[in-house]
Amino acid sequence: MVEESGFDFTPPDVAWFRFEDLPSYRRLSGAGVAEMDFTYWDPDRGLVVLLEIKDYTGGDAPGDLAGRLIAKGRDSLVMLQSAWRDGDTRTGATLAGELPERLRVRSSVRLIFVLKVDAATRIKPISTMKDRIAWSIRAYADLLGLRCDTLVMNQDKASEIGLPLRVSPPPR
Repeated sequence: MVEESGFDFTPPDVAWFRFEDLPSYRRLSGAGVAEMDFTYWDPDRGLVVLLEIKDYTGGDAPGDLAGRLIAKGRDSLVMLQSAWRDGDTRTGATLAGELPERLRVRSSVRLIFVLKVDAATRIKPISTMKDRIAWSIRAYADLLGLRCDTLVMNQDKASEIGLPLRVSPPPR
């Protein structure tokens, strides 16, 4: 189990990784490349899942939250595509070598953004952000030649659809 942003993520018993743990990504992050929190293989759907989780309970979300989430999705797709392009760049080849074997294979992708919110959270409604995020990610996926879909939801919907997340208990 990994704690992140007010959630407990239980990695599925399949290939998974965190970009932040990869030496290649750590070098790229210094150049402003963003990443999503978790990446794993979903054998039931036959696709790679990129998962971003954020806790905005009790406060304000950033003004351009949609733009920040789009950047994380875009950059993560670019890194995956670089790893999947048969190592035609040194960085892509190095990145591919750091991924679990199953995730080195070009696949369809699903980006999931889970926002933990409560009554005190002041956030642009998820329903209005999700269209902007989905349209932008779809455009980047098309440019990269990837099959991709995007979901944006709150913690209740994430639990309902069975993501490997649960809300962390509050600190004592």
